[in-house]
Amino acid sequence: MSQRKIFSQKGLFGVTNHYDESGRYIGYSQEGLFGATNHYDASGRNVGYSMDALLGGRNHYDASNINAGYTIDGLLGESHYDRRGKKVGYSTDSLFGESTVWLEEKDYPFDDEG
Repeated sequence: MSQRKIFSQKGLFGVTNHYDESGRYIGYSQEGLFGATNHYDASGRNVGYSMDALLGGRNHYDASNINAGYTIDGLLGESHYDRRGKKVGYSTDSLFGESTVWLEEKDYPFDDEG
């Protein structure tokens, strides 16, 4: 399966904007009031959220509060796993607060079909 890339860039008021490998805007993430990060598609519809895990990393949930996977921090970036524990990608950060995610999955987490 080919890899797909998401490029994320910090915006104003705690928003992080997400773009696909063609530069097309696909959604954004924003910090919530109680420590969660809420994720939205390009239309502004909530597609899920992420929360810090008790022993490090982050757990991810879809819009129906169903576990969608988790992320573990590493020395050179982060590793991303689906709900079954299969590695689905990794990410790296730049010096300017931007990040790039390489996914081994077919779909983006912000795709309408999910």
